[in-house]
Order: sequence, then structure tokens, then C-alpha cells
Amino acid sequence: MGSVIVVGGGPIGLASAMLLAREGHDVTVLEKDPQGPPATALEAWRDWQRTGVAQFRQAHAMHARFRHLLDAEFPDIRDDIVASGGRRVSIMTGFLNQLEDRSPRPGDEKFETITARRPVVESAFARAAENTPGVKVIRGVSVAGPIAGKEIAAGIPHVVGVRTKDGRDYAGDLVVDALGRKSEFDDWAVGLGGGHRSRRNQTSVSRTTRVITNAVTVSSPSCGARPSRSKPRSKRSACLPTTKRGSSRSSACPATNR
Repeated sequence: MGSVIVVGGGPIGLASAMLLAREGHDVTVLEKDPQGPPATALEAWRDWQRTGVAQFRQAHAMHARFRHLLDAEFPDIRDDIVASGGRRVSIMTGFLNQLEDRSPRPGDEKFETITARRPVVESAFARAAENTPGVKVIRGVSVAGPIAGKEIAAGIPHVVGVRTKDGRDYAGDLVVDALGRKSEFDDWAVGLGGGHRSRRNQTSVSRTTRVITNAVTVSSPSCGARPSRSKPRSKRSACLPTTKRGSSRSSACPATNR
């Protein structure tokens, strides 16, 4: 079978790698951030540094289709997320609150999904990838761009691998871009003579995060509470304008404890 290079070691990159490995391909995942997943969900929330993911500490409310795919392809990851504090929720709940008849109906279960903080979700994928034959995850590797081979069709670049910023080359029959919204692959493709297929628009609002710390107990890491401290703290989030294109930041201001 073929060799595949996946650039980006987030949940999507790791899921792609595992699915391709099941088909018999040899898959190498290149991830810029050097630290691997900690052993527990609490350690993942508290200690895992993923500087390449701006929204890493924020809650991730997945679409119901995400849960469907976990059920079909990754039930072990689904169970790991739930065991680590992830919660099953239904988007129907909010809609039903507006109706007089709130009784469940056949088919409502298809709207159920799983939600958790990003460290909880990603650590479950990372642990599964580490135990998947045919998948090799290399962390601390930053990709500088794709390597072009001989054109198969005129005007269409043929990518045969990637080169890292420290000068190493990784060859592959297929290169998968899993870098997320900050991916430079479109620009790289243009540099190789390809066409530009995406459009970026400047945003004027940045996301914020609210974190509440309990001084006595430690709540589920999926909810974002850090280990107990000597004094209770509360943070109030704010929606702030941003001048950087596509940027995301977490901001908070002191709030009274309630």
C-alpha cells in the first residue's frame, strides 16, 4: 500500500491517520507542538501545552455528526472521552424548552452528541493513535512547505512530500493537510504553480473564555476547572474586537465570587 504524510496532529489529523492505517497505508503524522498527551484528562487540562491551538482551553461543542462518526469508527475514543468527563448532550434540549409538548419523539437520539474541553477530546484521539499499528506520530516538527515532483497534468503541481523547517524531507504518495484554519497549504500550492481555492475574510470579534475555580473540590476537567487553590476565583469573559485576521484569544476580567 501507499505511504501517507499527515501534517497536523489534532483530532482531525489523527483520525485521518488511523482510518488510512486501517486500509493498510503507512502513515506519518507531523505535529509542530512538541508535547504529547498526558496520561489523564486532568493532567491534559492542567499541563498540556498546545501553543499551536489558540482555542485549546475552550469547550468544544461537537456537531451530532461527530458522535455518529465516533459510534461508527471510533467507539473506543468515544468511551475514553466520556470516561474522562465528556458529557452527552442533545441539541434538541434548547428547542424543546420553547414547546408546550416536550416529550421525546422517535429519532431525537440522532441529535445527541458529546461535548468536552479540547484537551480531553484531543488526548483521547492521541492515545488511540499511539496504539494504532501503521501510525507514527512525530511531534516537535514544523513543516516549511510541500515538495513538488514531476507534473502529472500541465499546470497542476504534484506534491510528493513535505520539507520541515530544519531541512528534513518526508516523502509520501499522499500528503494530507490537517493544519486547520491557519493552514498555509493554499499559499504553498500557489507558490508551486497551483490555483488558489480558498478565501479569507477579516473578522472583528474574538472568542473569550470564562473559567471558574472551586477552592474546595476539583470538578471534571471537561468543564475546565483547574486544581484546587487557596482562594476561590471567578473570571468573567468579554467579547473583544480584534485587529488580527483570523485571530483568537482568551481574555477575562476579575469578577465578584458568587
